[in-house]
Amino acid sequence: MPFTLRETVDNGLRAAGGPDPEHVEAMVAVGALGILLTGAAGYLMNTRMLKAAENALAKMRTAAFRRIHRLPLTSEGRRTPRIPRGSRHTDIDTMSTFLQGGGLVLVLSLGRLTVATVLMLAYSGN
Repeated sequence: MPFTLRETVDNGLRAAGGPDPEHVEAMVAVGALGILLTGAAGYLMNTRMLKAAENALAKMRTAAFRRIHRLPLTSEGRRTPRIPRGSRHTDIDTMSTFLQGGGLVLVLSLGRLTVATVLMLAYSGN
């Protein structure tokens, strides 16, 4: 978007022979297309990330369920008191919150930072 805006102002509105409406219209169309593509890509990425997170959590819950049900019944009385009941369930819920929220924000932020840094380095040489 910043590049489209720069192009619109520099070569469309401040063109050498006066404002160039065709160039401005073309840049507006390019900007609108960029916004639509960015929105579609964001939707697809969020969908894939959430599906991957849910699949990982389902595997963790299944593994925890199998492990608990393989334990002998006599092991319940010997459990150490420092592990509260239900803590494994809340651990998985904490992982779920991270994978669906924090993990996604972390990946997006790192990607945006990388792209912004590369673009700034590319344009700083001009």
